[in-house]
Amino acid sequence: MLKQDCERKAFKRLAEKIKESYPRLPICILDDSLYACAPIIQICEENKWG
Repeated sequence: MLKQDCERKAFKRLAEKIKESYPRLPICILDDSLYACAPIIQICEENKWG
């Protein structure tokens, strides 16, 4: 379980850096079921990422 928590936290940090560096870049996220959770989906929706 700790590995999943670390990867999810890393996604949040990475998403912030990507949005800051490329604010207008259209992005489509393709991941496995590890990232299919409400917090990750919410980040993608807030950033208008598919």
